Amino acid sequence: MTWRTPLRLVLTVGPPLAGILLIGQAAVASIGGEIHRWEFALGALCMALSFAARLVAEGVSSGPRATRGDGSAGHARRPRCR
Repeated sequence: MTWRTPLRLVLTVGPPLAGILLIGQAAVASIGGEIHRWEFALGALCMALSFAARLVAEGVSSGPRATRGDGSAGHARRPRCR
């Protein structure tokens, strides 16, 4: 497990949960007449941040990087299927 796995988990679960709580709190407050648009906007932003987890690369097993025959570091290419 690399450091990216917990990061993906936190970015996947944390912001949407916080966004739902913020929007819920703002909705309850708006029933009483106090409308805070910034709470709705912050809740929507938190929910949109969950898509940032898709930008974090999945963890790769740790270890020395393989080198190709040309001396460049990286994973060996798989042959194409026809």
